[in-house]
Parts: sequence; structure tokens; C-alpha cells
Amino acid sequence: MSVRVLVPDWQNSGPRALSFIRRRVNTMGMADNDIGMILDVTPGDHEGFERRLLEGMGHHVEVCHGPDAHADCPLIEQGTCQLVEEAHGVVFKLDLDREYHRRILDMYKRTVSDDTPIAVSVQPGQDVTYRELLEGLYVWSHTPTAADLDGFAALVEAADKMRRGPTDAVARKRMSTRP
Repeated sequence: MSVRVLVPDWQNSGPRALSFIRRRVNTMGMADNDIGMILDVTPGDHEGFERRLLEGMGHHVEVCHGPDAHADCPLIEQGTCQLVEEAHGVVFKLDLDREYHRRILDMYKRTVSDDTPIAVSVQPGQDVTYRELLEGLYVWSHTPTAADLDGFAALVEAADKMRRGPTDAVARKRMSTRP
């Protein structure tokens, strides 16, 4: 599949610092309706950049804006959420100073499989304040950069590959010859 990927344009700065190139990306056999990653973010919090970048890397992305004045989080209120059940990775950017948001993150930790990467972007000092809640998660104490998201996407891809097991002929042969 050929998709657009954001790459730095070292000749420019400001809004023109990112330009599009075309690149072939392996979508790891995901069906069109598979949810690759959940981007759990407050509306307007760089979600467009993050979504385009992750999708440009071949990942399906579902944006969840978290609870608002009109709707509660089904993961908290009903104990289940289809987005969470199907997620291959989670980028969490809700405010940990809000108790309800901390409950959502705790439910992610308890609900997704142990091999599903969760990355959390925190405000300054929250990494210390909520150290126990963040234990075992990937934590960014800054707005995630393209490099951060690229690294996280690689973790999701690696986890997907590990779930599927060896796929190349050499690895299959190695596995079949083990005692």
C-alpha cells in the first residue's frame, strides 16, 4: 500500500518544516476495519498531527476525546469499550490531574493485554506525582514528537509481530527444529 508519510524538510522551518513523500508501508495484514491504535486526547491537543503521522506509518487510528459534559467513558461506566478491546496500542493524552482520567488510564492498564503498548503524555511533574499509575507504561513528559510517535509505532508493530509468531521461512525452520 502506498501512503503519505511526514518527513522533516531541513531546508524550511515553521509550518513548512514538514513535507509529504510517498512510501510503501506494510500494514501488517490488518483488515480495513481493524483498530491499530487509540489516540485518547483532549480535542485540539495536536491530535491532527499525531493521527496523520501514525496513519502515514500504516496504522489505523481511532481518536477518542475522552469523557465530556455530555458523555461518560464506556470503559469506566460499563466496564467495556470496543475501541479498547480491538486496540493494538494506546496513546493517552488526557489530564492525569483529573481523577476520572486517572481511572480511565487505570482501566486501560487492567483491560488491554500485557503485550499491548500504552504510551502516556504527561504534564510537567505528573510523571513524579503519578509514578505508581504510570509504572510499566511508556511515558513522555512533553508533547510527543515525530520521533516519539515513530518509536511507539515500532513498538506496536513489534508487539503485533510477536503475537503472530515467526513469519519468515528461516524462523519457521528454526522453530520446527527445536527439541
